[in-house]
Formats: sequence, C-alpha cells, structure tokens
Amino acid sequence: MISTLRANWHYIVLALVLAVFSWNLVSGRERVETRVEIPVETVNRPKDLVVSSGLVSRLEVRVRGPRGFIRSLDPSRLAYELDLSTLVPGENVVLFKADRLPLSGALEVVDISPQRAILEVQPVAEKILPVEAVWKGELKRDWRLVETTIEPPTVKVRGPKSLFATMTKVNTAPIVLESDAPETVSVTRGLDLPAGAEAVPPEVRVRLTFAPKTSEIWIKVPVEVPEELAGGVTVEPSDVRLLVEAPDYLIASGQLRENVRASLILDKKLEPGSFDA
Repeated sequence: MISTLRANWHYIVLALVLAVFSWNLVSGRERVETRVEIPVETVNRPKDLVVSSGLVSRLEVRVRGPRGFIRSLDPSRLAYELDLSTLVPGENVVLFKADRLPLSGALEVVDISPQRAILEVQPVAEKILPVEAVWKGELKRDWRLVETTIEPPTVKVRGPKSLFATMTKVNTAPIVLESDAPETVSVTRGLDLPAGAEAVPPEVRVRLTFAPKTSEIWIKVPVEVPEELAGGVTVEPSDVRLLVEAPDYLIASGQLRENVRASLILDKKLEPGSFDA
C-alpha cells in the first residue's frame, strides 16, 4: 500500500489542493451579517449657519455579505459624509442613505440606525464676552482668593444667535487646586462653551492669587527707645494703640503683639529739652 501511495503522491497532493480551494470558495460565498459603527463627518457647512441640535456623530449599520468580505471589513477606515450645503434656517430633515456609505459592491446594507436626523439650524452670531475663571478645591478656613488675572479678559464667541439671549460671560474649564493654602496659581485653560459655540482665542491665561484672611484689630504696645539713647530719653506716653491689619491665624494665636514694634526715630544730636517725635 505504501508503494501505491508513493506512486500516486501527485494525485493526493492535487486532491488536497482542490479540497482546500473548494472549502475557501464555499466559505467565501457563505453570506453572513454584522453590525458596525461608522462615524459621521460633515462637509460643505454653510459659513453663516450653525447646527444647534440634532446632529449625530455615529451610525450603526447592519451589513450582509460573503464571510470573507465581512471579516476584512475595517470600520476604522470608514466614514459617512453628510453634506450640509442645502441647510436652511429652521428645522431640516436629513436622510442617511446606503449609497453614501463607502462599502464594497459585494456588501449589502440591510439597515442604518438612525435612518434620519432632524437638525435645528440657526443663523450665526458673534459677541465679545468677558471670561470668568472657575476653580475647584478646598481652602483652609483662614485662606482666600484675593486677585484673579485673565489674559485676554474677553473673547469673541461665535455660535447660534439664540445662544446670546442669556449668555453674558464665558467660564474657563475648571482649575483644580493642588493645595489647601496656595499662593499663586498660573495656568492656561480652555473655555467651557455650549454646544455649537466656538471662541477666539480658544484658551486664556489665568493667574489666581491667594492669601490669608485678614482683620483689623487695635493693639497696645510699648514705645521703644533706640539703644544708643536709652537712659537719656523719657517718652510720654510710654505706649501707643495701633490699628493693625493682620492675618486671622496670627490674631487667633495671640502672637500678634510679639510681631509688632513701636520705636522712636530720633536725631542722635538732640539737645536737652522736650520734643515731638
């Protein structure tokens, strides 16, 4: 039997090749279905109009075709081009059509979801608006924000005309504080804009300055005489009351008096007598 196989080996190889070919042919023709997500790309947007709502970003497409074609389908290389050149102000209904999908002719589009979109279209308007910094974080009880600097302080916002009926300012994206007692925070931040709006410039430079909370308090301290004049000068009154603005934490600690001095400034060549100083 072995000799027979050796004598007919070329027929055996040919049979194997034909079997593999036939299997590939049959499996390739077998039709299967799959679902793919395809991004929507807009083209030909009118410059004087803006879509304020209704625009979808992705489509779910059910596709049928030979197994080989389905397996080689790469959704990341596909996109549906939505032509917006015919838009008019108001409500616009756009249909998603199978013939606009960049698929091989061997593939059949069974279903598209959603099949349509209702776009609300408005005229474009522009407005100069002030920028307000937004920050997040927990500060110490005796710490506060004392100054905010934004550069530039205003931006030009472009978007649907109805947007500006209630929009009076533009907030920055939140600035997260990394400390509960910061001193100066300088960052570049983008802007928190409503859907359909854009700003020029798209980013601003923000500087936040923090410092301890302060209060005014009256304290009584002795008047100090310069060392070189000590013993030869008497002072009346011997102490003074001062209205001092100081950090709350220093006032609460009771150490404020230790940090404040009242000293005479005198001419070392004074003659004996009485003087106002």
